[in-house]
Amino acid sequence: DTAPMTLEFLPPHRFMQTNIVVLPLDPNGPVRALHERIKLSGLAYEQPRFTFTPHVTLSFFRELSDAEVKELLAIRIREPIIVDRISAHRTNNIVNSTKLLELPLQG
Repeated sequence: DTAPMTLEFLPPHRFMQTNIVVLPLDPNGPVRALHERIKLSGLAYEQPRFTFTPHVTLSFFRELSDAEVKELLAIRIREPIIVDRISAHRTNNIVNSTKLLELPLQG
C-alpha cells in the first residue's frame, strides 16, 4: 500500500571516511518511513552492519583516483526522481547478488 515516492538528492559526499561516494536522501523522508515499515513487518533479516542511511551509492567496488572522487563529489541532480518500485536481493558475496522479487509501489 505504498505509493510511488518523489525524492530529491542532496549533494554527494564520501560515506563513512571511505572512497565510497553517495547521493544522500532526506534522512527522515519517505524512504526512511518505508524502511521502518519493512523493518517492523516481521520479515526475517540479518542484523545490518551499518545504521540505515537513505542514499544512492555512486561508487563502491573499485578504488577511485582523487580526480574521480572530485568529479563524483561535484555531481548535482537538481530534478526530483520518482521511485515506483522496490526490489529485494540476496547478497551471495560482495560482487554477486540474486534478485528475489520486485514490487511496484501502487498505494
